[in-house]
Amino acid sequence: MTLNPDDSRPPYQQLAAALREAIDRGEYPPGAQIPSGSELSTKYGVARATVTSALRLLRADGMIVSRQGQGVFVKSDALEGGTKSKGSPEFIAITERLDELARLVSSLAERVAELELVMPAPVQQDAGPTNE
Repeated sequence: MTLNPDDSRPPYQQLAAALREAIDRGEYPPGAQIPSGSELSTKYGVARATVTSALRLLRADGMIVSRQGQGVFVKSDALEGGTKSKGSPEFIAITERLDELARLVSSLAERVAELELVMPAPVQQDAGPTNE
């Protein structure tokens, strides 16, 4: 299965739409594992980065959840510890996106701190004599 080259949407959006339709059709029911990135890449004839971007959209929409070391799953109450998320789908998507952004900012702060350890401190230039 390949994406439509005549579709004006970027490939990652086409792939996200195709996966969303597969979830809606029940091909991947709640709690089901989504195929791996390499499997999706092969199935749809796209790069792994395209798959990653498509999954990011579905995650932002609250349709899937990633489990470290386990894979990507269609969201269900069982996967979320048996508790229903509170709020509208839009609120949930925004909350998840904010959590993701907070993790990115934290990661960037750590990287900046590491760089500051290895970079020399800026040298202060003497402004020369002042007329006081």
